[in-house]
This record gives sequence, structure tokens and C-alpha cells, in this order.
Amino acid sequence: MERFLPNRGNIYDNLGRPMADQNGIALPVYLVKNDIPGINQCIEALIPILGREYQELEQLFNLYNADTLFFAGEMDPETYRVRGANLEAACRPQIDERPTRRYFASVAPHVIGYVSQIPAEQAADYNSRGYPADAMVGVSGIEQAWEDELRGTIGNRLSLFSVTDERLRIITEKRAQPGESVYLTLNRDLQKGIQEAFAQAYSFSAPTWAQTSPGAAAVVLDVNTGAVLAMVSYPGFDPAVFSPDSPYLDPGSVIQGYQTDFQTPLVNRATQGRYPLGSVFKLVSSIAGTQSGLVPFDSLNN
Repeated sequence: MERFLPNRGNIYDNLGRPMADQNGIALPVYLVKNDIPGINQCIEALIPILGREYQELEQLFNLYNADTLFFAGEMDPETYRVRGANLEAACRPQIDERPTRRYFASVAPHVIGYVSQIPAEQAADYNSRGYPADAMVGVSGIEQAWEDELRGTIGNRLSLFSVTDERLRIITEKRAQPGESVYLTLNRDLQKGIQEAFAQAYSFSAPTWAQTSPGAAAVVLDVNTGAVLAMVSYPGFDPAVFSPDSPYLDPGSVIQGYQTDFQTPLVNRATQGRYPLGSVFKLVSSIAGTQSGLVPFDSLNN
């Protein structure tokens, strides 16, 4: 029995723009400090492209010698068309291309999630569902929640082979069917803009509150429909680090860094965080006051 995975479905925003593209192209950015005209200017140019803070990028630069070629991060072709000229002037990068399941500018990583090899503890379950051992599956976010739709129908072929491993005939065969695409209410540009605003705010406030801030979150809703237009949890993470074709030289250390970071970048603060209600609780106390009869209803405006 041979099994064949179909082409995985894409994930789109509310305007039909890809947020996860199965046949996408990612552009890894490599740098050599000796080639950079000005380190500070280069880091400033990278902040909106990579969505990382100044201090984080500065620490990355400090890890390497002046003549060492190192991986700084990835961007998508769309971002390069907009910001490429500034990046070339500020950083003199070496830019490569690699085909991959591309996550647009690491936008909404907590919502979109990522794909990876089948976790060892789930191998038996996926095998019973017809997955090949080397399959890539959704591990978090939309990628995991909509795995059955995105995956499509796995194909299989039952053949008869000789003792010399020669195929004698095909007994039965079912072709793989491509996965379905998933469309979200998120707006890619709005999501990306908020992520960039957070990165810039934390970079600007590095000497003060940013040193102890555990992170931030923002949710933007359509007031007419309740649709979620943006759901940002900061800091974020790069979904590419979890892929077997990761461009990182040591992806394990990057993942370990995510897991031990006091800002817990893998946690979606918008859906998993627990916070005091604050002014929202005023509704509860107001209703309790009116129901008790001690507070006249028409006094609430005061």
C-alpha cells in the first residue's frame, strides 16, 4: 500500500489575499556585518520587514563576527517589492529564494498556526487516519483546527510486487484530492500594521517599560457584524522555524528560546491570556445596583 498526500489548501484573508500559500516563495535574508554601511540604519530597516524589536535584532547581530554570513529572517516577495530598495541600501543583504508553505510576513502566527511533521505521541492516531509517516500536519491555529479541510483526501494505491520488488500490477487505486482553502475575516494589512506598531513601540520604549512588559494584544472587530478583522498577540514567532525545511541553522535553539522567553511568544494573549476585567465590570455593578432598587435607573448617566 502506497499513500499520497494531496496539495494542501491555502488560507486567505477577507479580501482573498494569501496568508498561508502552499506553493509560495519565501526570501531568506542573509547579512554580513562588514558589508553593512550602518548597523543602526540596517536594524531600523529590518524592524518593519521582520516584525522584530530593535533589541532583539541587535542581540542577533552581536552573535556573529564581522565577516560571518548569517540568517536574519525571511520576507515575502510582496514585502520585498515595497521595502526592497530601502533594505538593499541599508543592509546590502544576500537574498535567496526557497519554495515552501509560505506564511505572509509571519502575520497572525497565533491565529494561522503552522504545519510540522507528525508529533511522535500522535503518530498512531494519524496512521489510523491514513497519513504517511512523513506527512506534514497542522499543529496549531487554523492549520490544526481545519486540518481535515486543508489536507484534502489522501490517495492510495494497492499493488502486487514480486520478490525482486518489481510491480506486477495495481490492484486498486484512489487518487488524492486537493485540500479546500479556508477564508478568514482577518484583514492582512490591518493585522500586519498592528504587529509593526507593537514592534516599533517596544523598540522605542526599550529603556523604560518595555524591559518588564510581558507582551501585548489587540483585537479589532467589525461593529456591524462582529467579525474579527485583526487579532494580534505580541510578541509573535516565525512559523517557518517549525518546518523541516526551516532556513534557520539551528531551529531547535530558536524554538527553545520561544519556550523559555519570559514574554511567552507562543501564547496567544488574545484568546489564552487571563486579565482583570477593569471597566467591563462596571456593567455588572450597575445592573446589581438597579436590581437592588437602591440606585435609580436614570441616575446611571451621572
